[in-house]
Amino acid sequence: PGIVVPRTPDEIVQLPGLQAGVKMQLDLGEPFQRLMAFGAYQSDLFQMLGKLVQGQDRVLMAGANIGYVPLALANMGCRVVCFEADPRNVEACRQNLALNPQFDIRLVGEGLSDQAGTLSFWQSDTDSQSSFAVPHHATKQVQVAVRAGDEALDGHGIKELDGIVLDVEGWECHALEGLRQTILGNLPRWA
Repeated sequence: PGIVVPRTPDEIVQLPGLQAGVKMQLDLGEPFQRLMAFGAYQSDLFQMLGKLVQGQDRVLMAGANIGYVPLALANMGCRVVCFEADPRNVEACRQNLALNPQFDIRLVGEGLSDQAGTLSFWQSDTDSQSSFAVPHHATKQVQVAVRAGDEALDGHGIKELDGIVLDVEGWECHALEGLRQTILGNLPRWA
């Protein structure tokens, strides 16, 4: 089937291309979500992942946003544990994951860092650019729970990863430091 274009801002869309069969509730007024609806969001990333991913890969995704990348990874056969720090995106991500119950995806509504605690988080007017590190078009800061990735994965019984995708807007070094033991214990095939 062709691309289903939403007629209302929050209509459920079946995605095209590599994400064929995935359903998401999207707001076409938001530029990044409009790209998602037409299969044009992060196309270079998905081209590369198509070469790296092997069926049943265990993948950590930090910066899940509203679920587009975790759903695409799961559609490629991956088992995904994803993290999202922006409280505004966590519920939208949960709803989008619920539209696709066939996939093995766990969502953690916290940020990844090098230690557990609470950090100031810049909420961007463009929801895909909120950050711990940089105020991209930010209008306010909120306090957000964070955990070290090693601790978070251990809590989910995950000891090794096949792949890592970080989309954390300048906080990558902190997220990787928090994954030190997991990475040293079993180097993922791809990141």
